[in-house]
Amino acid sequence: MSLTTWTLGDIDRDIWLDEFHVTAAEVGHEGNYSITKRTLRGGLREGVEVIDVNNGRLRFRVLPTRGMGLWRVEAGERVLGWQSPVRGPVHPQFVPLDAPSGIGWLAGFDELVVRCGLESNGAPQFAADGRLELPLHGRIANLPAHHVEASVDTEAGLLAVTGTVDEARLFG
Repeated sequence: MSLTTWTLGDIDRDIWLDEFHVTAAEVGHEGNYSITKRTLRGGLREGVEVIDVNNGRLRFRVLPTRGMGLWRVEAGERVLGWQSPVRGPVHPQFVPLDAPSGIGWLAGFDELVVRCGLESNGAPQFAADGRLELPLHGRIANLPAHHVEASVDTEAGLLAVTGTVDEARLFG
C-alpha cells in the first residue's frame, strides 16, 4: 500500500501528539522529505502547534492551533508571501476578537493564507446601539482543529496535512 496516514490529533478519541516526525526513509521510500509537528514556546506564540511539511524543494507550515492556517512557505532560500508587523504566530488566547473596535482579529494575523468566516468574513458588524455583533473576519482562524492527520502517498508523490475546525455554538 502506498498511502500511510498518521493521526496527529483527534479529540473524539483522546489522541493528541505533542511531537511527530516522519521522513522518506522511515516509510521505506527514497527521497528527501519530512513531516514534523512541534509546539512553539515563548511570548505570544506560546502553545501554538506547527506542522512543517518539507518535500526537499518546498517547505510549508500549517497551524492547527489557528484554524489550519498556512503560516509560512519557502522555496529553497526564498520566503514566499509577505511580512506582517505581528510577530507570530500568535496563540488565539492573545487575540482580542471581541475588542469593542471589532478589529481585534488583526492582533494575531500574520499567516500567508488564513481562514475567514464562517459566521462573518468581512468588516465588523455593530448593533444599532454600537455594540459589536460580529468581529472582523469571524472567529474560525482563531479556533483550533479538533482532528488532524498527516499522510504520505509514495505512489502519487503526495504529502498532505488535513484538519477539521468547527465554528459552532449552542442555538447558533
